[in-house]
Amino acid sequence: MCERAMGNQGQYVAAGNLLWVDVLRSPSPGVPLSFRTAQELADFRWPADKEPSFARVLLQVVGPVPGHVPDVPQALQTLTPEGYVHSMLHACARQLPEQKDRWSLILRSVPLCFVQEPDDEWIASWNNRNAIAQDFESLARTAFQMAQEMKLLKKRLETEAKRPLSNAEFQKQIKDSGLKKASSQDELSTNLISTALAVADKLTGEEVLTTIRDLEDRCGRGSCLNSMQKLHALATKTTPGKRGFIFQALRDMIFRNMVDNDDVSKTFLAGDGHNTCGFIALTELKLECLAHFKAVVLPRAQIREHDRTVISETLLDHATYNERMLGDDVAWQGMLLESSMQALRFLEDLVYSKKYDNHLKQLARGKKSMEEVMENEVLKEKWGQVQQLRTNELAEEKVKLRREAEPEETPEDPDAGTPLAQMRKPASSFTEETEAYWLAVANEMVRRFVSFMVLLETQNQMMQLVAQSVLKDVEVVAGSTCCCLWMDMDLLGESCGGPLAQRGLRRSKPFEVSTWKSLLHGALLARGAQQKSDDGEAPVPCDTDLVLIHSGGRQDILASARQMFRLEKSKQVVSTDAWEKKVGVVFNEEGIRQRKKRVKTSDGYSQQTDVFAYTQKGCVPETFPERRRKHYSGYNTGDVIGWVDCVGPDELWVTSRQEKEEILGQKGILKLTDKEKIGLQDTKVGEEASSVESVFPSAKLPIKFHLETLWSYCVSCAIDFTPGQGDFLRACVESRTPVLCFGLTEKHNKCLEEQLTKWVVKCMATEGSSLHRKNAKQVLDLLKKRPLHVGDENGGTEGEPTLKKPKNGVPKKTPKPKDSKKKDQSSDSGESAKKTTKKEKSKKSKKSSKKKKEESSSSSSAEPW
Repeated sequence: MCERAMGNQGQYVAAGNLLWVDVLRSPSPGVPLSFRTAQELADFRWPADKEPSFARVLLQVVGPVPGHVPDVPQALQTLTPEGYVHSMLHACARQLPEQKDRWSLILRSVPLCFVQEPDDEWIASWNNRNAIAQDFESLARTAFQMAQEMKLLKKRLETEAKRPLSNAEFQKQIKDSGLKKASSQDELSTNLISTALAVADKLTGEEVLTTIRDLEDRCGRGSCLNSMQKLHALATKTTPGKRGFIFQALRDMIFRNMVDNDDVSKTFLAGDGHNTCGFIALTELKLECLAHFKAVVLPRAQIREHDRTVISETLLDHATYNERMLGDDVAWQGMLLESSMQALRFLEDLVYSKKYDNHLKQLARGKKSMEEVMENEVLKEKWGQVQQLRTNELAEEKVKLRREAEPEETPEDPDAGTPLAQMRKPASSFTEETEAYWLAVANEMVRRFVSFMVLLETQNQMMQLVAQSVLKDVEVVAGSTCCCLWMDMDLLGESCGGPLAQRGLRRSKPFEVSTWKSLLHGALLARGAQQKSDDGEAPVPCDTDLVLIHSGGRQDILASARQMFRLEKSKQVVSTDAWEKKVGVVFNEEGIRQRKKRVKTSDGYSQQTDVFAYTQKGCVPETFPERRRKHYSGYNTGDVIGWVDCVGPDELWVTSRQEKEEILGQKGILKLTDKEKIGLQDTKVGEEASSVESVFPSAKLPIKFHLETLWSYCVSCAIDFTPGQGDFLRACVESRTPVLCFGLTEKHNKCLEEQLTKWVVKCMATEGSSLHRKNAKQVLDLLKKRPLHVGDENGGTEGEPTLKKPKNGVPKKTPKPKDSKKKDQSSDSGESAKKTTKKEKSKKSKKSSKKKKEESSSSSSAEPW
């Protein structure tokens, strides 16, 4: 039809469909398509942000006229009919479906010109192109382009000869046609022709072409695949079904920097045929291992069917692996069992990395079977760990199914029915604004910031617990924030000299330096400190840790405490390996006078105590920045803090002797010696003995001081080795600082949790507190009617009243009701209070309601624990 339309003029111009041009099978000897060139041409002629139009930008193609050749030869590009057509198709696909109608009109209205040329016109075009390529290196063909042109050229010559041509005949026909070569390296030999034809015939498919294109885009003409010999090795040494996977593997290894582009040689790909296994054989063995694991090993290991499907889909090929394993969306991994996740990691290391390449190369060189591969010691050991993990999971599943089939036996909770168990219930299970509701809310806040643990015995236990605690999730930045490890030597256990201490006791709990050293070093090692000896010693904290030790004025303890910060075999006697700073704490005299008893031989007392700080290099600015104190005057660079209000006698935790021994346990309790018992018998006649004792009579540092510590030293998390009566924990809760607390006993921790919960409720009901909550005031009124310690229905000892400790150290007796004075004038006010009838109490309640409300609005410091 075109020949008839041409007529005598020899050409025919008409509007046609672009898809009529079969560019994929065009026999014209042009440079094959370059994706980047087509993409750049599409962006130039049809911008993505503008409405498509066929002739928006006109192109004018001219020859290399002297004087008009660009100064930069690399800027030249070869524009081929194939590239022009594909650039238009790329621009069309980019704007679909928004501009579907517009592009449909354009593609069906492309001007086409049919021209009848002489049969040998293509030879002149070939020679002109090669003449330009000799002057401009940027227009030179790649190895893959040369192979494609060789295939097209042979097809053209076979069409003219009307018969198939052998490689020798094809070589002779090229020379007879007068075709010129582009360079001296393009000498056409029979070997080169057979190699190029093999490359063009076998290297097809999306995986192969995408790899060649990506490496050319990244490395240019220096691509490792711009070599006919390497392409021939990849075409002939690979199995057709595995060829695409091998090309993807080579691309990923170069893009992930597991192998350098310049190191890819023919020997690297095919091996040397003797002792070296090539990349092709190795990758084929990896693919066989992957298929064997999917079909045989994973089902045999009883990996869950759903997980096997996910693993197979994830490791399907390199493109899927990069998207799922190296992409941002990894939420699907959370649906896998632990054994399945370990199996996935093992296959990832085996197939998609170089972890086991040395072992696989030995097997690939010997062409071992899959059974022999699985007998490799390293692979067998690693996979055995996955199998053992799956075996444990199956055993747990069987136990779970058996327990579900059996009637459930609920273990008895030792705290069931106690106020603490009631507090631990979720707040949603109570009516809002009730006492139980606010206690549950407060307990939730306490457990959010305080983790209660019983003091451990060994260093390894301490290391494991601290490493797995909530502190691992707290971000600590060296020079900005720190982790505080707090130890108060006044709170090691039972002591003497304080208000309501054990009568007759003349000593305090000794400091066992070896035990505390191992526990402290275990915590420091878990926090990142460096181990300095084979015995596990870590005398220097890491750069984000601060160790604070309150000496309590005991010089014997101070000397022992310093031993924790130097090696056991160190020759130093006084100095420490860690950086030490002494901070003096000065108390108000009135608070000290309230705590001291007048001694016949001496009326002196000390208002000073010391806190020692230990860091790696220094406090400011190495561990935390300089900061002005918030609750006291001065800056955190100073070495004196004052004036500090000492913990008053009425703020101490008092309880019965029996419960005190349960709280302190064997680690903190002290028994009277024979000498102390004799001294107790010499007590003056008439000196009244108290029925209660303070648990930690030597506690001095108040909550305000601990708040200052957390603020001044920029503490973001803490470890409290000596919680005592919980003053440091209260400061942590108020400042929202996560803290790990080590109580002496389980009873100690439970009492601390209950007391902290009630204290938080009081803060919630106090205006101006950082924990203040609206509508919590009336709960405080109810709590003030009961003491904030463990007693009666609040968790204390039955029948043992809690007495308020006055300033002079003698407990006040329980006040007697007014209506009971006539009945009983004895000193036993507790018994008289019990005999008061309910009717008399109800009459009295109305008269004294106003007085009780006034008492309930007093500060928390006036209430006993």
